[in-house]
Amino acid sequence: MIKKKKSLDQMTDKELEDLVLTPAFKVPTSSEVERLAARLHKKARAKDIELGKRCTHVKRCGLLSCPVCRRSQQLMMMAEHADLPKKAGHSTTKKGLRSITIIPQYGETHVGELPEGGLRKFKRRIRRDVLKCAPGFQGLLCVDVSWNIGMTRRECWQWHVHGIFGNITQREYKAIKSQFGQIAGRADRPVLQRKVYDVTGQLAYMFKSNFFGRKNYQKTGERRNTSKFILSIQQELKLAEVLCRLKVSQRRLDIGTL
Repeated sequence: MIKKKKSLDQMTDKELEDLVLTPAFKVPTSSEVERLAARLHKKARAKDIELGKRCTHVKRCGLLSCPVCRRSQQLMMMAEHADLPKKAGHSTTKKGLRSITIIPQYGETHVGELPEGGLRKFKRRIRRDVLKCAPGFQGLLCVDVSWNIGMTRRECWQWHVHGIFGNITQREYKAIKSQFGQIAGRADRPVLQRKVYDVTGQLAYMFKSNFFGRKNYQKTGERRNTSKFILSIQQELKLAEVLCRLKVSQRRLDIGTL
């Protein structure tokens, strides 16, 4: 039986929200993240894995392992910083805000492990390395993790950051690239940047609700040759088992005041 499509005046506020956010910013629907959270907890119970308390409509758990809380933070950041270009000041907006992705070598870990020293130390190292190259760096960043599968089928986790920044010179940017190992002959690019035309869209990407994997990931050779894939429920559970020790707010990283 084919379900009849609802008209706009028949939709709930939640359905209207999903109708706008999903195609425009690739934000998963509230139903999608709630179903994923339910599946994770069901799988965890079957394997006797503790993920903490489940979210309810009355009280959120606030854990980084929770898809519902990650989506809530994503929407909050999109709303809170929508006027970022106006707040950033002339010194930043003269050449425009830019996005940045930093993939440090010390962010690679075995499957099931946090970066050495934990997430707090990882963020301190990122901040220290960036400010060493660009003391006036002003940016808002978010810690992310991808499940990488190399050319030899070796699997690992890669912790990295996505961000939005301004107020640095070209020389400072080149110093940042050098600091994180971006040299000639390397297939991967540990530091990526581009001009931001849609601040809300960039914020949605930085604080995205879902984690992804990368196949055929390589660090040497002539071609990077990677492809993104959606994690299986078993991979999601493995991530959740580690991330349930962290609060969702801990993935935010401020460097300077943007």
